[in-house]
Amino acid sequence: MKLETVDYHCGGSPMRVITGGLPEIRGSCFKERMEFVHQNIDFVRKQLCWEPRGYRSMTVVMPIQHDQSLADAAVLYCAATMYLPFCGEASICFVRYLMEHGLVKCTEPETKVVIQCPPGIVTCYAEWTNGKVGNVRFHGVPAYVHSIDTDLILSTGVKVRTNIVYGGAYYAIVYEDQLQLDISKEKYTTMTSWADDVTQKAIEQSQLPMCGTIINDRSLKDPTFRFVVCGESMVNRGFCGSGSTCCATFDYFNGNLKLGESRQYGSIVTKQCATVTPVKATKIDGHDAVIIEIKSRAYRTGNHVFEFESDDPLVAGFLP
Repeated sequence: MKLETVDYHCGGSPMRVITGGLPEIRGSCFKERMEFVHQNIDFVRKQLCWEPRGYRSMTVVMPIQHDQSLADAAVLYCAATMYLPFCGEASICFVRYLMEHGLVKCTEPETKVVIQCPPGIVTCYAEWTNGKVGNVRFHGVPAYVHSIDTDLILSTGVKVRTNIVYGGAYYAIVYEDQLQLDISKEKYTTMTSWADDVTQKAIEQSQLPMCGTIINDRSLKDPTFRFVVCGESMVNRGFCGSGSTCCATFDYFNGNLKLGESRQYGSIVTKQCATVTPVKATKIDGHDAVIIEIKSRAYRTGNHVFEFESDDPLVAGFLP
């Protein structure tokens, strides 16, 4: 068995697009095909996200057949410890891949690409000049604040107040002062442990499919930097598209970010930012919601042909 990929990064977050070697994915609709992947070929996620071919912070883009007439392509987002509901950086990388490989019709100065993913339809707009892809901006699914000032008792006995926001995925937002730390790379291990604890307690209390936790400060500086942990100890290197959407949504509903106003949101890990803009007020499932635009750029890092020898005792991969 062999799997072929093209690798990118967006804001420092490593992304891997599967381009060949996937087993047949069965199902009559997007939902059935997604369930088939989860139940029958989950080994692909592990082989590409786990060591020795991947690592904990790797995200793999798995293209599947779409079932929406408006969509140009469909995708699942695979990570080391979970299937991500949505990944903004991966979407930006996937758009570049589609355009560079002639899988969508490209027009100057900007090309529209519509992606179907687990939360719904995401509309992307990519700069296209002289055969090259530049910045990509996307309009995510409607985002909203699920709950405000939810108290959680962590495993350490510390009580923290969180806000749970949906931006294609559910995140808990907690402020650094509640954890008695400041956001810095020097506190990487400590912040990861705190974030994992917050996510687990939020899952237990809210019964929501939480994607992760965002450790934020209370400033409204531009740019603003946060620490985002997805799944189990998966530290986001870049700006985190769904995390930035959640932060911008929370700022918007608190009156700290207006429609049409842009701000730079970034990661404390790489200091790389995306331009984030609320563009439209809307509603979803009875919630007041907002459409957030995220703009950044993908950079290609290489091509791979991964091989899997049958007598390799670690052929399935491993995750420390």
